[in-house]
Amino acid sequence: MSYKVAFISATKSFILDAVAKGLRDEHVEAFMYDMSPKEIESLSGQKMILFLSLDELAAQNKVALELINEICLNEKLPLYIMGYSDQIAAARTYLSDKAVTGEYRRPINTKNVVEGLMAGLGLAELRAKKKIILLVDDSGQVLHTFKEILEPTYTVYMCNSGREALTFLRGRKPDLILLDHEMPGLSGPETLAKIHENPSIANIPVMFLTGKSDKDSVMSAASQAPQGYLLKTMSATQIMERIAEFFDAQYRIPQMSDK
Repeated sequence: MSYKVAFISATKSFILDAVAKGLRDEHVEAFMYDMSPKEIESLSGQKMILFLSLDELAAQNKVALELINEICLNEKLPLYIMGYSDQIAAARTYLSDKAVTGEYRRPINTKNVVEGLMAGLGLAELRAKKKIILLVDDSGQVLHTFKEILEPTYTVYMCNSGREALTFLRGRKPDLILLDHEMPGLSGPETLAKIHENPSIANIPVMFLTGKSDKDSVMSAASQAPQGYLLKTMSATQIMERIAEFFDAQYRIPQMSDK
């Protein structure tokens, strides 16, 4: 299923860019539209959330606002509006209560907007239920391949280096890290060592990714004490089975210890 948000604004805005980036990081498609009738009319027939950013001119643009209002009512598209209180009040002259799903009054927190739109898309609960996997590999092709395999079942984030992964882990804690064993700069084992040095993230499970299936390479990966390893040559079915087995084992162990 594809999730989309259309940002409508009369001018470019770093706030909108930040919100759009936050959504794209959550695998939501974000598109930018200006307030010309032609752009707004192109939204007709599309299933997406509309997010209207107001400034002084946009709040008084009767033609554009009435057109947005009509599309939202006729096609039952959710509409969120953002602006200062006086701008929202002016725009609501042309936007009916039935058309407006929600308001964000400036100044705003972009994180709150992203989370609100995620909830509007019905993704907040879905995301909360999914296990989170961080992919770390210097190969864009490997990242893309594994993301395609994993994303229907898991929430997937990607980093292309060990240092980027360590930065990512300062603010987020995935349920599993799939870490390339051989990377330029900070290698997989070096990245794992730094993870183990930090008490706040030391308990995050790590599985190595390796492209080599010979015995020495596999033993080298296993000797670093990760929770397991995956061969990059495995089939999609094998990869999903291995990860599912890992999470199943994690669940069973606490249940057994309670008895």
